[in-house]
Amino acid sequence: MTPDSKAVNGVMKRSLVLFAALAFLAVLATIDTSEQFRTWRAARTWTTTQRAVAPAMDAESMFVIATIAIVCVTTVVALSAIGALILGISVALENSHWLKVSRGFGISAAGVGLLYSFDMLVYRWRVGERRVLKGPVFDYNLSMQPTIFIALIGFILVFGFWIFFTKHAAEESGLAQ
Repeated sequence: MTPDSKAVNGVMKRSLVLFAALAFLAVLATIDTSEQFRTWRAARTWTTTQRAVAPAMDAESMFVIATIAIVCVTTVVALSAIGALILGISVALENSHWLKVSRGFGISAAGVGLLYSFDMLVYRWRVGERRVLKGPVFDYNLSMQPTIFIALIGFILVFGFWIFFTKHAAEESGLAQ
């Protein structure tokens, strides 16, 4: 194995770990993000009186924020899967072009994860002191769930790791053109 192939191998290993981390964080976040989405989707159908009691007068705008979050985590899973598949193609073909394409999908997935983190920070800010929406049938929990918090921090870290590790390994292998 030549020094160049060791560096390429390092890029591939790091990329695979980061793809796995992105997909894991996105699936983890989906659990409670979908609950927040369903909460605001239901609140949109309530009467004005029910919204006032809940309090959910901002149900429409909160639904948009929750929708962006669920779209982001779904996109991260899709981009991670596609990127990992392309990474496999680059290994099978021993082709640095496909490795660069895979890195592009990786940075895209990490960027969408970063967008999710920003969206959830906006969501938390908009929720404010509310912890529960009093629905007509049952109450909805609006608190920051541990899975969302882990994903929020994790996406920020993975984005930084993606930039740092893949850039460093690519410089070693001469792929950073």
